[in-house]
Amino acid sequence: MRFEHLYLFDIVRHGPESSYNDLTFESLCCDLTVNGTFSPIKLVIIYRPPCSPVNCTTPNMFLDEFSDYLSLLSTSVCKLLVVGDFNFHWDSAIDPYSARLKDLFETLDISQYVNESTHVNGHILDLVCARSSDNFVVSVNVSCFLTDHATVHCSLNLCKPEARKHNISYRKYASMSHDAFANDISQSDLVNNPSDDLQIIVEQYDSTLRSILDVHAPKKNCTKTFRPANPWFSPEITNAKKLHKRLERRWRRTKLIADRQRFSAQRLLVANMINEAKAAYYKNKIPSCDKQKGLVQNC
Repeated sequence: MRFEHLYLFDIVRHGPESSYNDLTFESLCCDLTVNGTFSPIKLVIIYRPPCSPVNCTTPNMFLDEFSDYLSLLSTSVCKLLVVGDFNFHWDSAIDPYSARLKDLFETLDISQYVNESTHVNGHILDLVCARSSDNFVVSVNVSCFLTDHATVHCSLNLCKPEARKHNISYRKYASMSHDAFANDISQSDLVNNPSDDLQIIVEQYDSTLRSILDVHAPKKNCTKTFRPANPWFSPEITNAKKLHKRLERRWRRTKLIADRQRFSAQRLLVANMINEAKAAYYKNKIPSCDKQKGLVQNC
């Protein structure tokens, strides 16, 4: 049999994998989560070996066991995606086992999306199934035959989540004149005519400092965007990007050729740092898959 191992990039994370090996079929199950969302996808890969005297199984035995397993999976709140080699002629109108599998899917509101032959003998053996209500399977295409089975490509509606935005307020304390600020405080009633009542002087302290701050460092509002952190991003890259922004602002303010050259050199440095960090991250990521029996495993 053939299982294609999962290799998932920045936007998708996968949880612990679990297997369900019954008498008549094998499965691999894991949860896929798109960053920033709370609705993971439960991916289940199924392989049913053909019936033979060696494994002592029958199609009806598989359908009984798979019905119990699928009923258990259907209780999950996650979106459900079931794929794999079922070794039934799904396209056959007279195959009683395919008819029973179709009845099972219909009972659980599961749709099957492969409509082209996936085997060299001209039958649909490999299926892509999901709940009809989830409505996240965009398209399924059957490609070239690498073995006696064709490659099946499935496109899912997993749009990158929108970045979260928050409105924040701030003051530019660093740009205000500390001497002028201190002078205004010294001339205020808080210093020259303080109240003897504790509650009143607390309110006087708050209102006086707030009004003086509004003059020297008025409150400003902005919208800040929060994006998922990249696993390869480092503090060194953050500092380099901050310097890049400062040099850009200086060049736009002065319009000097020297400032533009420093800005361009820093921009190139940041780009190289990001590319090297990405390369190092994925270079370490790929060998780590050896612990999970490789990127692609043929059984």
